[in-house]
Parts: sequence; C-alpha cells; structure tokens
Amino acid sequence: MWPAGTVVAKKIWISWVLLVMLGALVPLLLWRSFVPSADTMRGALYLSLALLPVHGLWLWRLRARGAWAPSGPWLAYGLVKRWAMGVLVLGFCAAILWIDLAITLPSLYTRWWGLPSQQATQVQPHRSSAKHSCRHQLKIEGIRFPLFEFCIDAEQLAQWPAQPLPATVLLRRSALGMEVLGLRLVRPAPPSTDDPEPGNPQAAAALQPPLPTPSLQGAP
Repeated sequence: MWPAGTVVAKKIWISWVLLVMLGALVPLLLWRSFVPSADTMRGALYLSLALLPVHGLWLWRLRARGAWAPSGPWLAYGLVKRWAMGVLVLGFCAAILWIDLAITLPSLYTRWWGLPSQQATQVQPHRSSAKHSCRHQLKIEGIRFPLFEFCIDAEQLAQWPAQPLPATVLLRRSALGMEVLGLRLVRPAPPSTDDPEPGNPQAAAALQPPLPTPSLQGAP
C-alpha cells in the first residue's frame, strides 16, 4: 500500500486526509436525511476555519522534516496562480471539514443518542434537477437545508396532487439536529352529510384511494 521509504508521519497524514474526505462523502452519497441545527452549522463553520491553520502547521512540519514536498503542476505555477490555487484549496478544505463537523458527526450522534419525535407539517412533490439520483422528492415545509433529500419514485409522484398535503414527520432529535425517518400522510376529515357545497374538495379528497406511504431513500 505504501511506497518503500514512506515515513510514519506521512502515513498518518495521508490516512487522516482520506478519513476526512470519506467522512464528508459518505453521508452525501448514502443518506441525506439529517438536518443540523443552526447552532451546529454555526459552530462547525467556526471550528472548520480554526482547524485550517492547524492542518497548515502540520503540513509545514512534514515539509521541514523532509516527509512532504509540493509536486506536480504546482511547481510550474507563477506567484499569482499559486495564491489563487491556495485560496481555492483552503476553501475546499474548509467545506470538507464543515461537512464532517456539521453533518457526519452530528448525524451519527443523533442516530445513536437521539430521541424519537414527531412534527406536524405539510409536504408537496418536488422534481429535482438531478439526473441520476433522487429525481423525485417531497418538499417538507419547514426544512430548507440544501443537502436534505426525501426521495420518492416516479410511481408515487404520479399519485400526488399538486397542492400540499398535511403529514406527520417521524424524526429522531438531538441537540445537534434531527434525522427524518419517514412520514405519515394525514387525510382531510370528510365533510358532514349536510354539506351544501357540491364538489367540495375535502369530500373529493376523502373519496380518493389512499396515497402510498413514502419511504426515505438515500441517493445511490
């Protein structure tokens, strides 16, 4: 796995970078059901920015010990391009650390130590622009986190009316955020028999066949 002569300090650095990268990619690829709290997102931002100089110092020490050196096209870059690439790399690293601290670790904590909860809300179908994953979604009122997805299949989407429907969202909550486990649709109550209005939309909804219970699906 390691080239001959690789020092232990460099092995630790590479292993740490891979762990941080995988920690950010796994929740984005496998599940997007977690919604961090505002305090969690804010704290993760501050902590990720604070960790950037720590990683820079670590890399500088590796270079001072001869365990690491810039390579590849970096050596051919001029001063302006190096500064521009440095800013881009710092932004990318901060984003990866933020995902780890705001989503990956809090979602694991919530999954193990969160408490079951429910929330009354409204849902409506939403067609995503994604071509290969989670193209058909439900938009849950009150959840505006851009990395959250509640996927349904095209067959379920075809049975949904255009207007929002009341629903009960099943959650697991912790101080760091909430994980959406599923939802139950709430049918409008049927009108009284002496309702004088013909074509009452609630009556029409009550006569419709029950909608399928949506299931939470992660992006493949």
